[in-house]
Amino acid sequence: MSKHTPGPWTVRRSMPEDGYECWFISACPRPNQEVDIGDVAGGYPHERNEANARLIASAPELLNMVQMIANIGQYRDLVDKMAMCLRAHERAGFEKMFREDAAALIAKATGEAA
Repeated sequence: MSKHTPGPWTVRRSMPEDGYECWFISACPRPNQEVDIGDVAGGYPHERNEANARLIASAPELLNMVQMIANIGQYRDLVDKMAMCLRAHERAGFEKMFREDAAALIAKATGEAA
């Protein structure tokens, strides 16, 4: 089990009435139990602060994706057997789903549309 706060993590901008610009990163591992992860403030133009906060907020999902990729070798025999059982269009659907998940994660990290 990881020692970090479970995701997903979210980003929100400080309110104008706060008198400063800051991007807050938080998680809500259980209903009504929001946890502050950190914040990004000052030092860079607004766009860079937001981009940095989004990248930080994507960390749990990025870690999960990298762990899945790193561990795929452990399941190679199972994956190979499954692939043999799948027809070509089903295999293509699985690959498309994996690419879409990766694209959504990249979009979250960069703040761009998937």
